Amino acid sequence: MYNHLTAKHIRIFCITLFVLGIVGFAGYRSFGLLKGAEVTIADITDGSTSDGVVTVLGNTKHASSININGRQIILDETGAFTDTLLLPPGASTITISAKDTLARTNDTLFHLYRRPDAFGMKTLPRASSDTITNYQ
Repeated sequence: MYNHLTAKHIRIFCITLFVLGIVGFAGYRSFGLLKGAEVTIADITDGSTSDGVVTVLGNTKHASSININGRQIILDETGAFTDTLLLPPGASTITISAKDTLARTNDTLFHLYRRPDAFGMKTLPRASSDTITNYQ
């Protein structure tokens, strides 16, 4: 009777261990879904200065779609994407929105500044009262 009771306990232990392994593995695999979309951007620093053309290179995990400034970007099979933007002179904000399969959105913002003299655009000097000449 003692051996029969031990075999029963071993069987219950093995089944319990198997069920816990399946539950643990399912939790591990679904953690990314619970965490949401992740976006990694290369070569852009928030607050940096640009000459006007900005290439956005990035990679995503658990994202079903990516939008840059409201425009949808195509992802490759690894989750990588690239886009080229032309910034207007002055301050600009680039908004990168990643949406996961549960329709949750993760936004990443970059504030960039384009030099006014990029692409040959020159800024005019501000007029002051001492530089105005009266022609008659």
